[in-house]
Amino acid sequence: MVRIWLKRLVVVVAALSVIGVAGPAEPAAASSCYTQYCGGVMTNNSSGLFYVANNWCWGDRDRWWGNILPCASTWNASAANSYFLLGRPDTTANYYWYYDTDAFRVDARCRMTAWAGTHVIFDNSTSNTPMWVKINNLSNYTVTVACA
Repeated sequence: MVRIWLKRLVVVVAALSVIGVAGPAEPAAASSCYTQYCGGVMTNNSSGLFYVANNWCWGDRDRWWGNILPCASTWNASAANSYFLLGRPDTTANYYWYYDTDAFRVDARCRMTAWAGTHVIFDNSTSNTPMWVKINNLSNYTVTVACA
């Protein structure tokens, strides 16, 4: 009985490990996201500001270094394929075109701390170039420190 339970536990842990490490690589659900919290959400509870984008250019990576994403190059809080500066306190769920936020930017020489069920640190403190981070579908990050 214990041996069967142990085998099942190993299978479940292995499956969860694969899901957690690999994660979904598909683009976000913007084409079917018409209500608040139907996709990735960023909330700014920090004392700073940071950029968010409603498009992600690649299906095979979750980081990109550069000032502006090539596929979200327009500064606009009310348009597709865009980015804008998220103020404080604010959330992308307040912006129709950002109901499914796809990325956020960690500025050069910064570490961003967020809450997503646990504290997550996005470290770009050794780079001279901003780092964009992909948000997987339905991820919800609350930024507590925009730059440290």
